[in-house]
Amino acid sequence: MIRRLFRLPNTRARAQRDLETEFAFHFQERVEELMAQGMDRDEAERDARERFGDANAYKRQVSAIDERILKQQRRTDVTDAVRSELRHAARALARSPIFSIVAVLTLALGIGATTAIFTVLDRVVLRPLPYPDANRLVRIRSAVSGATASGFWGVSVAGYLEYRRHNHTFEDIGVFRSWMPTITDEGNPQRVRGALVTASLVRVLGLRAAVGRPITAADDRAGEPNVVVLGNELWKARYGGDPGIVGRPITVEGSRMTVIGVMASGMELPDERVDLWFPLPIDSLAPPVNDHSSSAIGRLKSGVTLADAQRDLAALTERFPELFPAAYSSGFMHSYHFAADVISARDVVLGNIGGVLWILLASVGLVLLIACANVANLFLVRLELRQREVAIRRALGASRLYVTLHYVSESSLIAGAAGAIGLALAFTSIALLLSIAPTNIPRLAEVHLDTATVVFAFGLSLCIGLVFGIWPSLRKQTLDLGAREGSRLTTASRSQLATRDVLLVGQVALALVLLADAALLVQSFRNLRNAKPGFDPAGAATFTISLPSGTYKGYQNVETFYRRLDERLAGMPGVTAVGITDALPLDQFSGAACSLIFAPDRPIGRTEPAPCIPKPIVGPSYFQAMHIPLRGRAPTWTETEQGTAGVVISETLARRLWPGEDALGKSIGNASQPPFYRVIGVAADVRDQGLDQPAQAIIYYPLIPATGTHLWGPANNVRVVLRTSNDNPLALTDGIRRAVAELDPHVPIANLESMGVIVARSMARISFATLLLGISAAMALLLSAIGVFGAIAFVVSQRRREIGVRIALGARPASVSGRIVVQALRLGVIGAVLGVIGALATTRVLNSLLVGISASDPWILIIVTAILLAVVAVASFLPARRAGRVSPVEALRAE
Repeated sequence: MIRRLFRLPNTRARAQRDLETEFAFHFQERVEELMAQGMDRDEAERDARERFGDANAYKRQVSAIDERILKQQRRTDVTDAVRSELRHAARALARSPIFSIVAVLTLALGIGATTAIFTVLDRVVLRPLPYPDANRLVRIRSAVSGATASGFWGVSVAGYLEYRRHNHTFEDIGVFRSWMPTITDEGNPQRVRGALVTASLVRVLGLRAAVGRPITAADDRAGEPNVVVLGNELWKARYGGDPGIVGRPITVEGSRMTVIGVMASGMELPDERVDLWFPLPIDSLAPPVNDHSSSAIGRLKSGVTLADAQRDLAALTERFPELFPAAYSSGFMHSYHFAADVISARDVVLGNIGGVLWILLASVGLVLLIACANVANLFLVRLELRQREVAIRRALGASRLYVTLHYVSESSLIAGAAGAIGLALAFTSIALLLSIAPTNIPRLAEVHLDTATVVFAFGLSLCIGLVFGIWPSLRKQTLDLGAREGSRLTTASRSQLATRDVLLVGQVALALVLLADAALLVQSFRNLRNAKPGFDPAGAATFTISLPSGTYKGYQNVETFYRRLDERLAGMPGVTAVGITDALPLDQFSGAACSLIFAPDRPIGRTEPAPCIPKPIVGPSYFQAMHIPLRGRAPTWTETEQGTAGVVISETLARRLWPGEDALGKSIGNASQPPFYRVIGVAADVRDQGLDQPAQAIIYYPLIPATGTHLWGPANNVRVVLRTSNDNPLALTDGIRRAVAELDPHVPIANLESMGVIVARSMARISFATLLLGISAAMALLLSAIGVFGAIAFVVSQRRREIGVRIALGARPASVSGRIVVQALRLGVIGAVLGVIGALATTRVLNSLLVGISASDPWILIIVTAILLAVVAVASFLPARRAGRVSPVEALRAE
């Protein structure tokens, strides 16, 4: 230290002497050289000064050198001091291995969990969509509301053209339609994800081709040659990434299409992957139709807000009855409250998953706080044990800054090691999260460890290290010279005990909030599992069939294939029924759109809109295969082929249309004029939209429309359901594939799974949140128990002499132990009260995930409070029991 203090003046003095010597030598040399040339001394000295500078210039040179030396020396001193303190801190931590290991692992647990959830949140929610100026992308929808229809539709062709031509707030608008086509070339049928898109959508999203070109305006025209653009993943997986595929034909849905390009990697629609991109011809001269099957995406002009765009399109929508009276009557606009809706494309993609991830981040954040409170207690214990050492340092002249640097060095080493281990835990946790996360979480494929994750983990570690390092210096020093000869600390000060109590209360409060949240979700998940879906998933398997539209063009062809498939599958061992539908309940791969229905014996009022009811198409054995109770009967294959089949409706629809009457034999249809369908069956209600949603009114149509009526085209894409007598219906997989291939080798099957998997997947979002919150709550409970145990154990060790004296004076050991447990429970009760208040304030954010239970359910709060207080009692009992066994003689001798 003394050598370091004198190093700077010596360096400056030496630099000055060297400069003076060098200046004098060169000055004198120049003077002598000029005098040798015949110049007198005065003139020679003037010339030398002009060349080498005068005394002021010399001083400036010396000052500049001094400044450089000072800066370099400061940097050197700081670096040396930090390096020295880090070495000293490492040796000090090595002498306390239990403290170091426990602190590092505790913090690593919290940092790892927080980093893992942050990584998912960052990739899924925080980062913008992968498009140029993604914040200007919006979805344009048609909003409807009323007693019979509520929600959002797409846009019609007429609406799209009107919006695009006459808006004042968009740079451009494009539309697309999703499709699930089948590639049937090379004898290897494959059902893929497709999209029909306008060239304007390609410009709106800024889509690029890696090979060839994307869809252009020339491809949008009706009657143009069939062309297709491959998605990047399909190109690599099916065609080996061969750039020569451009210009070659492939067979899609039985039709030959020319590949004109391959999309660049990452080029997708905002909310779905696309394997095949097709042009979407728009006929601007076609009559307007009230069909909202197209999805629209627009790019706002710079500086335009969502509100501006909303007002712009609302004004255009109000003109629809005037411009398109055949499609948008005034009655329709009024009855359905039809209006344009503009929403950020990012919000459409994320849905409500962002809220779930924020809840999970908050939960692991609470775990991290509890871990920090635990480690803070450990640091507090360590500080109290080292007061003598610190007092000696201060007495020998160490500054407060020097002591702080020492504390920061120790805490930084611990936090840095915890950050490194936490990063490794985060890597493992992310892999686990991705394996159990619901498949409907958007952008999940983008989640991985990256620079942002590393920066977050070590930034968190740095903050924790600085807080733990600076905190001791902010505490009031109660010992000025604890190094007095023979002095010894036996008890903690009042402020130290208060700090420890606050930490314990905080841990209990945070743990109770997490426990309450987890308990609510567990009970909600139980309610969801106990909900009756309306069908029996046990013993049933399902798969998707996609008939190429180029080969199977009419109702009869499609129905004939399904009937032959039904016969083959029904003949397999163990199969008791075969069902066919284009909209399986709870299935993410299929869903029924709604359609208007009319009942002639129940006239609809002039101001009452016609009901829009889900309209799945089903085969004759569908209700038997799904074990859906049916009153009446389902149509037969013969009736279906002959065009005489009736329809089946759900109980909810029957009660809604004919309350107090028998719906069997009633007439119903999807048009206001006859002929109508006859109701031949009433099926039990099914929760087709989710177990947390009420059963809907449904009308089940046959595979072929009745004579004189119409449907919406053949059901080329359906789900087939096999009811089996086997416990494992998937054991029939090989037989299923063989039966389909024998009928048509170009027909692919996909999504072969049990019905139980579909039911479980419908609950995936809440089960995912429940699992992670449950893990967080368990971690919080464990850390809180460890914190209580450690704090009480240290208090007992500090008060060992006092306890010995009490026992020597006649106190009963049980009384001593009970007193310690009561003190711990008192802190636990305070923490529980604060936790209940916090739980009541925070559990309301779980409302979107709760089913059949209130966010402020009193029994949940009572149960978790009892559990937490029981844990506090058990954690404090062990050191309290040890205190009751203290021998007075040993305690006094130890002192």
